[in-house]
Amino acid sequence: MIPEAAYYCEDVIRDIRLRRELETRYPGRILQVIYDEFVTNAHENVRRIYKFLERLLPAEVVAFVNETKPSTATSWNTKLNGTQVENIDTVCKELYEILSEDEDTFNFPMR
Repeated sequence: MIPEAAYYCEDVIRDIRLRRELETRYPGRILQVIYDEFVTNAHENVRRIYKFLERLLPAEVVAFVNETKPSTATSWNTKLNGTQVENIDTVCKELYEILSEDEDTFNFPMR
């Protein structure tokens, strides 16, 4: 078993529940930013954040994003063996179910 996976999935479940609660309390005022999506397309996500905030995107931020190297945030998924993937699937089953309820919100591949 991979304990980190269990901790991660529990944290994500907590975050999703909190996001849902905040969206109910503050409709239209919560912008969800998913790390995996952000690092794979930082330029678009930075633009989206500034648009949501109704602010101009500063040239300094654009320059910083341009200088930042692409992340290896998702490289972990090519380094797992079959047993590890099965263990993660087992401990993260509840998270997968929650994500499937929220298909329109989460559109990135789990692996």
